[in-house]
Amino acid sequence: MSGAADLGVGRIAPTPPPSVEGEDQSLLKAILRRRKRYVAVTTAVALLATIALTLSQTKIYEATATAVVQAPQQQTVSGGPNMATEAQIARSLAVADQVALDLHLNVPREELLSQLGVRVPADSEVLKFTYASPQPKVAQARAQAFAEAYATVRRRQFQTDVRSSTSSTLEQIQSLTAKGAELTQKIENAAPNKQAALRIQRDALTTEIALLQ
Repeated sequence: MSGAADLGVGRIAPTPPPSVEGEDQSLLKAILRRRKRYVAVTTAVALLATIALTLSQTKIYEATATAVVQAPQQQTVSGGPNMATEAQIARSLAVADQVALDLHLNVPREELLSQLGVRVPADSEVLKFTYASPQPKVAQARAQAFAEAYATVRRRQFQTDVRSSTSSTLEQIQSLTAKGAELTQKIENAAPNKQAALRIQRDALTTEIALLQ
C-alpha cells in the first residue's frame, strides 16, 4: 500500500533558472539591431547632405585668352620686355576700364579684376588671361576682352611715348639747326685760317641732325 501511495503522489520538478547566456545573446542582438538602424540612418543622412551640398554649389567655368607681348624696338635691343611688369599692367585698373568700355558693362572694375588670373608661361613673352564665371559665355567673352584691352592700353602707352620722344627730338633738331645757321654766318665772316675749324663744327651738327631725323 505504501508503495502504491508513493507512486500516486507525483513530484514536481523544479523549474530551471533562466539562462543568463541566452538573455545576454538576446540583449546583444537587440542592441546590434538598433545600432544597425542607427548606422544606416546616419549614413543615409550623410549621403543626402553630400548630395544637397553638391547640388547647391554653383559650377564655375574658366576661359583663357592669349596675348603676345611685342615690345618697342628700343626694348627689344636692350633685352626684350619685362614680363613681370607686363603682367601687372594686364591686371591694372586702366585695362579693366577698357574692358568695361568695350563690353558696355556697368560693373565695378575691382569686381572685374577679382575673377581674372594672369600668368606668364616660363621663358615666354606671352600673357595668359584666365577669367572665371558661372556662365561659360561670360568667361569666354571677358577673357578675350581682357587680352584685347591689354593690347589697346599698351599700344596707347607706346604711342604716347613715341609722341613724347618725337616732340623732344624735334626740339633738338630745331636747336641744332639754329646753331648750324649761326656757324654758317660765322664761317662767312671768319678769317680764312679759322673757317676750316668752324666748318668741322658745322659738319658735326649736320650729321647729328641727320641722325635725329
